[in-house]
Amino acid sequence: MSFLTKLWSKILGKLGVLGAALTLVAAQLRFAISTGNVALARFRFQQIRELGQALIMFADKGDEALEDDNLTAVETSGLLLGLETVVVEAADIFKRQPPETPKE
Repeated sequence: MSFLTKLWSKILGKLGVLGAALTLVAAQLRFAISTGNVALARFRFQQIRELGQALIMFADKGDEALEDDNLTAVETSGLLLGLETVVVEAADIFKRQPPETPKE
């Protein structure tokens, strides 16, 4: 497998993890909305916002690395490290528990 093929394989694998996290949070948001749980819905919207911000920051770093239409080994390593950081951040966001909601 070529270097670029391996690189894209890693990137797509990590993005798949992020997509799965976003899908799960969206399903939990749908549940919160359907049950009318406002506090839980707010919490899930905040999780989606944080996941989106992490992805946007990573995409901005990618744009900077590709500005000169060339990807050096240092830039590649930096992007892979940045992607790992985003995945860990997404896992932390996803693992957070919602606040206790009052029983009605």
